Formats: sequence, C-alpha cells, structure tokens
Amino acid sequence: MKPIEALQAIGLCNNTNDENILRETVSKILDTRDPYYICDFVENVSKVQRREYLKLFEDAMLEIGDIIHSYEFMYLLTDMGVQDFDLKRFEEAVKESGNAKLMMYSLVYIEGVDQESMLQALYDTKNAKYIKQLSTDEEYESLKVTERPEYKERLEEAESYYYFPKSLETVKPEDKKDIPSLIKNVIGMSEENEEERRKKAYSINELANYLQYIIEHHSQGLNVQSLRQAIELLAEAELEVAKDESICLYEFAVSVDMKDKTPIIDRVIQNGSAKYICYCLEYAPDLTEEAKNKLERALAQKHHNKYKVDSKEETKTE
Repeated sequence: MKPIEALQAIGLCNNTNDENILRETVSKILDTRDPYYICDFVENVSKVQRREYLKLFEDAMLEIGDIIHSYEFMYLLTDMGVQDFDLKRFEEAVKESGNAKLMMYSLVYIEGVDQESMLQALYDTKNAKYIKQLSTDEEYESLKVTERPEYKERLEEAESYYYFPKSLETVKPEDKKDIPSLIKNVIGMSEENEEERRKKAYSINELANYLQYIIEHHSQGLNVQSLRQAIELLAEAELEVAKDESICLYEFAVSVDMKDKTPIIDRVIQNGSAKYICYCLEYAPDLTEEAKNKLERALAQKHHNKYKVDSKEETKTE
C-alpha cells in the first residue's frame, strides 16, 4: 500500500456507513503490517475506535513488536479518550521492553496508566538518568517522587549500578564494557527486510542514548571525546538506516545530544508527516533557529487541523 492509498482508505471509511466496506478496509490496513498506517488510520477513523476493531489493531501493533510505535499507539488512543482501548496490554509491553525512557514518558503522558506499577518497573531498570529525571524535571513534579520513602534509596542503587539496556542484550559483547565491540555489533545488524531495518534503527537510537549514559555515569577510564564522536557517527548511521522512519528520526532528535540536528530535521520534513514535523518542532531540544524555521514553514504548508504551529496543547506527547 502506498501513502496515497492509505489516505484514500481513511477518506473512504469516513464517508461511508457500510460495515462491509469498513471491515474490508480494516483488513487491508492490517495486512500492510505498517505501524504508521495503523496509527494514522485508527487516529483518523472514529468508526474503528470500538472494541470490535480495536482488538485487531492492538493485536497487530503488539505482534509487529516495534515498542516505540506501540508507545505512540498507546499515547494516541489515551489522548483521544478512546474508552474501548485496552491500555493494560500496552502498559505491560512498555514494562516488558525494559525501556526506561518510555516508562518515564508513560508516567506523565499516558492518561490512566497504573503509575505505581510503572514507577516500580522504572526502578527495576536501574537506569539512574530517568529515575533521577523524575525529581529534577518540572513536567514530572506532579509525581512527587521525592516524598516517597523508597525514592532516594532506589536512585542511589541505580547510580551505583553499571547499567546496560535490555534493548541491546542481543548484541551485547562478552564484556559489556567493551564499547567498540558493542558499536560494531549494532552497526553490523542485518537490515534485509523492513522488520530488521526498524529493529536496527531502534538499536542505533538506544546505543546513542547509552553512550550518553556512559559519559554521564560510567566515564571512568574511557575517552569521552571518542564516545561523543561515536554518537555523531551513529547520527549519520541513523539518518541512513531510518531515513523513511520518521518516528525513529524524531526520537533520535529528541533524546540524543549532537552537534547539529538539522540533517535529521531535514529528513523528517522530507518524509512529509505533519505529526512528526510538529513533534520535532515542539519537543526536540537544541535546534538551530534555521531548523526551527524550516519546521515551522513545512508545518504551515501542511494545513493540518490537529498538527500545526500553534498546537502545543493539542499535540502534547513524548
């Protein structure tokens, strides 16, 4: 299915009351196994926001196994207040992934999440960066973690632990402190099909985040400048591997420190998704004025009802 066909499918379903057409179109969208099409379709076709159809889309998203997109799907459905969405399944997927960043996001941005369970899962990752962020970033102030009796102890435990991300376990070298081998293993991941390419794009992002973590928490005896240079090289690799994956490029721009994010921003604009252009404009830190202006111009040209330059409150996400 081509992008124009996905848009036509949305238009068709929004302009018919024929359940047979709806079921047939849903089947076609599911057959693509494309998380972008699935998210866009469910977001824009209110007729499928009921249990009969949601179960099919939920199953498909979790089977695809793209945890970043599963989080996005969860965010969209809860943000829209879809009552029939099975939030619990996606909460469990985020916790099972071991992705501390997504757990941190979930604690504030996912309406109705079981905060206690998610917080305990975040503690269990022993990721000091995101556990600490709960007490230092204003957006997490409502959680009041510093008032919890266990918080200081769990943070100290994480800070003394040599953290390694669960997402990179399959490419972990024999010595997990062997960073050159870890980088080599990630860059050498296969990308022969769509699923492998998405997994590699996710792993590159996770590795870049991890190198930043090492610089902040485990830099003893390491060449920090070399690690920063490696992050810049990973940005180039991500730009190639994830060139058509706007959600991966957006996540990289949001969570990875690098000298210049403009090439990634340019690619997001080129891909043409109003949503991810808006997300980058609103939430990617440390953009140059040139990059911000490019995003604003590109978004204005989309004339999108939801994702627009002045839509901060409407589009609040990660």
